[in-house]
Amino acid sequence: MGPRPSLVPKAGDLLVCAPCHTDDITRREAADAAREQAAMQPAPEGDRGQEPGKARRGLFRRRG
Repeated sequence: MGPRPSLVPKAGDLLVCAPCHTDDITRREAADAAREQAAMQPAPEGDRGQEPGKARRGLFRRRG
């Protein structure tokens, strides 16, 4: 005998109740829209010429 199929529904399965399935679809569409919006946003103006991970020189000044 082979392995028994799981009776526990997983996200995206059509076996879940209609409201749960609708929630899954809505979450997926919202995540896709957020990814697209993030990809379309321009780079911040203040970071031009700045290496990633390096602080600006004037950001932290020693006071003597």
